[in-house]
Amino acid sequence: MGGKHVFACHHFLDYSGEARKACIAINIEETMAILTRCSFDESHRQPIFLLGGIPALAELIQVEHSAHSGPCTSCREVRRYAVVALTNLTFGNASIKSYLCSFPGFVDTMVGQLDSSGWENLRKATAHLFRNLAWKADRSSKLVLLCSQVGDLSLQRFATTEAVQCTEVWEFV
Repeated sequence: MGGKHVFACHHFLDYSGEARKACIAINIEETMAILTRCSFDESHRQPIFLLGGIPALAELIQVEHSAHSGPCTSCREVRRYAVVALTNLTFGNASIKSYLCSFPGFVDTMVGQLDSSGWENLRKATAHLFRNLAWKADRSSKLVLLCSQVGDLSLQRFATTEAVQCTEVWEFV
């Protein structure tokens, strides 16, 4: 993953360019926390979508996963925030579900996050996103999810050992 991906995410987070013009550093963890809170509100979902938030979040998760798979707590939280935001944004939106399932490498990256031992909140958030992606998915999205390792033991083990209630998603943010 190169500079192209980092630029797309940075461009989304500083769409107006004001931070760049004023030489203000963007705190990615705080910014992602705010974006995630906004994704819970229906009135903010469309602007996030229109400003390129979906590809930026998908790319951010992939870049963070490949670059920071170690024990860095803030990097893990950035990914968790991005996953929760995507979970909210995919709710009831078939086109975003389809887009994410067809996004190169995204589903595989998310499957890798299910095996993140010791990162329980990230695993739970990822499982919730997969639940949203699979629910009322179109035929091609279902095929992508079936061909990936999502249906494998990692997700089944998680689903049977963790009694995750929908209300727990709200506690993460």
